[in-house]
Amino acid sequence: AADRAARVRTRRRRMGLTALLLGVLGAVCGIVGSGGGVMYVSVIMLVWGVDDLPLATGTGVALMCFQCAALLANFVDKPQVVRPQMLACLAIVLPCCVTGAALASRALLYMSKVSVNLTVSAVSFALGATITLTSLS
Repeated sequence: AADRAARVRTRRRRMGLTALLLGVLGAVCGIVGSGGGVMYVSVIMLVWGVDDLPLATGTGVALMCFQCAALLANFVDKPQVVRPQMLACLAIVLPCCVTGAALASRALLYMSKVSVNLTVSAVSFALGATITLTSLS
């Protein structure tokens, strides 16, 4: 019984720490304009101790889907926000994103864990550098 109670306390601490970190990181992502999925993956791997990058990435993507759906609900009653240029951009970007995700998941099957981690780190670094340089200009 004491072991079970200790596990419950540990789980509650992790969930509280996760909620706190995701709240802070979400605010930072919103201010800076960077992607929250990268932050979710970091929290999942560091706080929850998940060492499987594809699992953490998939979980982060699933969380971002719910977040994007909630954001979309904010614009349902505001048709003046949606412009034709945005719809054209969406029509071009969405198929490219789906194709890129399919190709990346296929490539993931043939990559070693080290090369996947290095690739994700390099892309995250490039994204961070791009956002930083863009915000400075």
